[in-house]
Amino acid sequence: METKIEPENRLSFLFIRDACSYFPVARMFAGKTLKTKYRETYLGPFWAFLQPLVHMMVLHFFFGLIVKFSTGDIPYSLHLLTGLVAFQFVTRSVNEGAATIARSGGILTKIFLPRVIFPTSSLLIVIVDTTFPLVLLVMFLFYYDLTPSLRWLFLLPLVVWMTILGIACLLFFSAICVRFNDFRMGVPIFTQLLFFGTPIFYPLSIVPKEFLWFYAINPCVAIVEFFRWIVLGYESFPEPSLIISGLITTVICLVLGFLTFSIVDKEFYKYV
Repeated sequence: METKIEPENRLSFLFIRDACSYFPVARMFAGKTLKTKYRETYLGPFWAFLQPLVHMMVLHFFFGLIVKFSTGDIPYSLHLLTGLVAFQFVTRSVNEGAATIARSGGILTKIFLPRVIFPTSSLLIVIVDTTFPLVLLVMFLFYYDLTPSLRWLFLLPLVVWMTILGIACLLFFSAICVRFNDFRMGVPIFTQLLFFGTPIFYPLSIVPKEFLWFYAINPCVAIVEFFRWIVLGYESFPEPSLIISGLITTVICLVLGFLTFSIVDKEFYKYV
């Protein structure tokens, strides 16, 4: 009698089952990666707090004091920090996605594990790393006497939105960067383009209206503007078309991420 073992013909949404079933393993990998990441540094996890602070100070010097972008009644430092906190969640997801499978290649060749646990562990790492800039932002908000309002209730759907986009980035880049090394080399270029294409150090109002439809394809634009409306108390809600475009792009990214991971999942062992 001959037994033949073949990969399941799986729908991409079944990855959710594996992510839930193996969540303790993903949490263990995340903890190990975080410990390794900060083990040989004097400042340890404080680097996750210091990096956005230094980034904000550099941008504030060049664009707030020299170029002098106007952000109305909102201090420019808060304009920068809110943009950086929301944006860096996405870029951390992209960078972690590009590295997660390659980082765990030795494990994949020795024991069987659902590959989806590696993007899951990376999502936990991104969430932990994002808490430090959030603490910094809260400190700045209290310094400028901006207290929470009922708008902060909208943080829950925004967090869900950002998490979905983060999952999409993790799935897509973890798969595509293993299959094609050129994508891994191009990740820094992609994140730089994303940075300049998101209103972090400049106000959205300077973008010409005729290009706004194309600009809105970037979901980070809507996320950053929505986050600022919630936290900084802007009078006008972001353009509905901006939010709708960002949501549509996020859904497309999620589907693309699931499909890409589904296709490459069966052949990961060939490339790690």
